[in-house]
Amino acid sequence: MKKSTLIAVCLLLAASPCFAWRLTAYNIRMDIQPDSSVQVTETISADFTHVQYKHGIFRDIPLVGSDSWGNRYKIRLDQLYVTDVNGVPEQVQTSRQSGNLHVRIGDPDRYVQGWHTYVIRYRLFRAVHFFNDHDELYWNAVGEKWDVPVENAVCVVTLPSAIPAGKLKVDAFTGNYGSRGADAVASTPDNRTARFAMTRPVNQGEFMTVVVGWPKGVVMPPSFAREAMWFMADNGYVFLPFVFLAFLLVLWSKAGRDPRTGRSETVMYDPPDNLRPAEVGSLADERADMRDISATIVDLAVRGYIHIRADVQPGFLTSKKDYEFTLLRTPSEVEGDLDLIYFERRLIRAIFGSEQTKWMSSLKNDFYKDLPGLKDVLYDSLVKHGYFLQRPDSIRTGYLGAGVVLAVLGLGSAIFLGSGDSPVFVPLGWSVAVMLCGGLLALAARGMPKKTAAGREAFLGAKGFEEYLSRAERGLIEYQERQGYFEKFLPYAMAFGIADRWARAFEGLQTIPPTWYTGDGGVFLPTIFAHDMVSASDNWGSAMVSQPRSSGSGSSFFGGGSGFSGGSSGGGGGGGGGGSW
Repeated sequence: MKKSTLIAVCLLLAASPCFAWRLTAYNIRMDIQPDSSVQVTETISADFTHVQYKHGIFRDIPLVGSDSWGNRYKIRLDQLYVTDVNGVPEQVQTSRQSGNLHVRIGDPDRYVQGWHTYVIRYRLFRAVHFFNDHDELYWNAVGEKWDVPVENAVCVVTLPSAIPAGKLKVDAFTGNYGSRGADAVASTPDNRTARFAMTRPVNQGEFMTVVVGWPKGVVMPPSFAREAMWFMADNGYVFLPFVFLAFLLVLWSKAGRDPRTGRSETVMYDPPDNLRPAEVGSLADERADMRDISATIVDLAVRGYIHIRADVQPGFLTSKKDYEFTLLRTPSEVEGDLDLIYFERRLIRAIFGSEQTKWMSSLKNDFYKDLPGLKDVLYDSLVKHGYFLQRPDSIRTGYLGAGVVLAVLGLGSAIFLGSGDSPVFVPLGWSVAVMLCGGLLALAARGMPKKTAAGREAFLGAKGFEEYLSRAERGLIEYQERQGYFEKFLPYAMAFGIADRWARAFEGLQTIPPTWYTGDGGVFLPTIFAHDMVSASDNWGSAMVSQPRSSGSGSSFFGGGSGFSGGSSGGGGGGGGGGSW
C-alpha cells in the first residue's frame, strides 16, 4: 500500500464515529426556586474508549440573549461547581468567549480513559420569563454546538411547590433552529414536575428545546429595581446618548463657546465697527443668507449706487410685479470706489455684469451661480475682521457631516448587522442610540462656530444695535435728532428681520418718500414702505436662488417571547454545546 493511501485511510478512520468520543447520556435537571432563580444540574456521561490524549470535556453555556426588539439581556450565572459522579471535585478553568461561559473540565497533565461522568451544577437568574397570565421557562436544554451527537437526552424541570392539577403546561421542540419537530416526549409525573425525553439522538446542529408554563404566584419575579439594574448593565446603549451629550457639552465649552469678555449686551445706537448690513446680519446669526444680500441691495440704493423701480402689471386676479435696477455709477467707478467693500463690488458685478440696467426677473435661473461665491466673501470677511478664527459655515458643515455619518452608521448597523444571521449581531437599541448620537451632533453643529474676543464684542454690539432698532420710539428719535435715519438704518433692520418695528417709530416723522425708489406714487407711510421693501426682498431672493431643473437641487444647507405562541427549536435561552479537549 502506498504511503499516501495509508495516511488517507488513517485519517478516515480517525474521523469515523467509531474512533470519536461519545456523549452517551445528557441529563439536565432544572429546579426552579421561589425567587425565580434556577438551580441547574447537568449530568454528562462520556465514553473515551476509542480515543486517546483527551483530558476531559468543555461546556459552553450561553449567557446572552435578545428579545424581539433586539434588546440584549444577560443571564446571570453563579455557584458553578463541577464534580465526578462520586462527588469528587473536577479541575475547572472558566473564561468568557463570545457571550458564553466556557467551562473547561479536566486536568491538563492527565488523560482520561474509558467511561467518565461529569456533574455540572450552577444557578441561573433571568431564565424564567414573566407574562400577564402565566410564568414560563423556555429553554434550550440541549444546544446545537456539541461536536458529537447526544445519544440520550433527558430534561426534568421542577417547581418549588405543587400547583392545581392541569395547570402545568409543557411543550417541546427538536431539530435545527426554527424547527417545530416533536422528537421529544413531554410528560408531567406530578403537579410540580415536567419531564422531557428524546426519542432519538440529538445530532450536531440540532436543539432540544423545552417549554414549561405555570400560573402566576408560584415564584416571585425580581424586583423592579433589580431588573432595571440588570437592564442598564446589559444594555449600555441606554446611557450612550447621555454620555455623548455630556461629551458634546464639554466639547462645546472647549471648542465652541465664545470667550467671555466681561461685557454684557447693552443698547447700541449705531452698527459695531461701521459694519455693513450684510456683515452685521451674518455676524448676528453666523450665517450668510439671502436676507443679507437683499438688505445690501437696499443699502446700496440708499447710498446712491442703485435706483430701484417697481413695475406692476395688473392681471385678471393678481398683479405681477417686477423690479428694475439701475446702476448709477460706471463699472470703473464701482471698482475704484473705496467706500464699497469687496462684497458690495462683487454683488454689483453679479447683478449688472457690464450693463447699467437689469430687471430682477432676468436674474432668474442665472444669478444662483454667483451665490456660493458671494456667501464665501461674507464668511471670509468675518474671518478677516478677526471675529472668527475659522469660517463658521465650515465649522458647522464639518460637525453636521460627522453627525450625518454617525447616523448613517447607526442605520447601516441596524439594517446589515441587526440580524441574528449576520456575522456580527448589533442589537437594535445600539443602532438607535448611535443614530440618536448622530442627530445630537448634527444639532450641536449650529453652536460650534467659536468667535474670538473681538468677535464676541462685535456680536454684543450687533445685538445691542438690533435691540435699539427693535424698540426705538418716536420720542427717542426726536430727542436724538435722527428723523432722517429711517432710510439709513432700514437695510440693517431688514438684515435683522425687524423692518416693521423700526418703521413704526417713524410714523408721522418720515413723510417724504425716498428718492432711490420709485413705486406706485401713493401716500408715503414708513410702515407700508418697509413692508413693501421686505416683500420685494423676498421676491428678489426667490429669483436669485432659482435655477433650471437640470441644475439639480443646488448646494443649500438648508424579556423574550413565549414558547407557547410561536415557539420553536432553538428559540429559548441557554443551549450552547461543548466538546472534548
